[in-house]
Formats: sequence, C-alpha cells, structure tokens
Amino acid sequence: MGSYDEYGNYVMEEDDSLSQNTVQTHIVQTDDNFQMKFNKNNRGRQSIVTKYLDDLKMQDKGYRKVKRTINGKPTNVEIYTTTTTPNSYIRDAITGARYGNYFTGTNDENLFFKVRVCIGGKEYGSEPITLYYDNPEAYERNMGSTIKQVVKEEWSARRLTEVLSRS
Repeated sequence: MGSYDEYGNYVMEEDDSLSQNTVQTHIVQTDDNFQMKFNKNNRGRQSIVTKYLDDLKMQDKGYRKVKRTINGKPTNVEIYTTTTTPNSYIRDAITGARYGNYFTGTNDENLFFKVRVCIGGKEYGSEPITLYYDNPEAYERNMGSTIKQVVKEEWSARRLTEVLSRS
C-alpha cells in the first residue's frame, strides 16, 4: 500500500496503480448517493480503489463519517460540512459539491434545508457543524430521520419566498 510524504500527500506504490487499464469501473447513482461498480475481473482491486478514495476523503476537512442507526441497523453515513464563516461557499451535505453562486451568511441559505448538528463526539468533531441539503427529504434519506410536516411546509414557504424575490 502507499504512504504519505513529508507534506501529507498520498504516494502510491507501483502495485497500487489505479490506471484505467488496471481497474475498470462505472459509477451508478442510487438516490442521492453514488456507488462504484467493479467488473468481475477487477473485484480483487476493489479494496485498493476503496482505500485510495477513503484516503482522499479523509484529507477533506469538511468530510465526516458518522455512525447512525437507520431502520434498526448501525450504519455509517458520509456527510460534508459547510463552514460558518460568512461568504463561504455553501456545500452539499451529501456529495460535498460546493455551490459557486451560493454563500453562507446571506439569503442564499434560504434556498437550502439547513441543519445544525451540535452533539459533538469524535465522528462530528468538537465544533457544531452545519449541513445544507437540497430539501428536507434529502436530509431524511441521508440521515435516516423523519422531519415533521410543519417544518417541511415552513421551509418550502421560505424557499419559495426567496426564489420569488430573485425573479
């Protein structure tokens, strides 16, 4: 397996090669998540690819893997946090994508379903984290939670008001 250089960069060894010639995959979207599917001839290399991708995610300061109980089963949920620093890009909690036209501390926040997690613990870190979802249903699917209908309706009204004010 690879190692890290003096600057914290992941350095692969020759047997860790991930070129398209050695590992052929395709990406499949399921709900809000993406999964990598391996051809049956390359499944032996799957652990190398998974390890490499996990190492890349761990270098991202906003990435967290948290343990949740969903439908009675312990589950690891991957989330991406957004900094609370004003005028920072809003980040999708599921994909980690940064929205280049939407910023924290502005009315842009009204376009997203915003969740503040304040429970702490080693998975979440010592600071409260902020998660932005496209809608309450995306949060429900990602975290295995249920949002009250009145909260969904209030958010929808707030979002609609913001969208109309931009027209």
